[in-house]
Amino acid sequence: MRAATELRGFGDTFVVVTHRPSPLRLTEADVAGVHVVMAGETAGEILVRGQRIRREPQQRMVATRYWEERLYAHALRMGMLTR
Repeated sequence: MRAATELRGFGDTFVVVTHRPSPLRLTEADVAGVHVVMAGETAGEILVRGQRIRREPQQRMVATRYWEERLYAHALRMGMLTR
C-alpha cells in the first residue's frame, strides 16, 4: 500500500489484493486516493474507489522529465546517439 501511495503522482494507482486488508489500510488507501480491488476466483470486488487524476495532455511532471534526462544520459554514455 505504501508503494502505491508513493506512485500516486504518476497517475491513477490500483492495488489488487487476494484478501481483505484491515480497515486501517483501507482508510489509508481512501485518503491517498488509491483504488483497492480484491480479486476473487470468479469475480472481483471494489473495496476502495480512489480518485481519478485528470491532467491536460501538455502538462508534464518533474518525475517524467527526470526519467527522460536519465534515459538520454544513458544513451549518450552508450554511444547510441549520432549527430
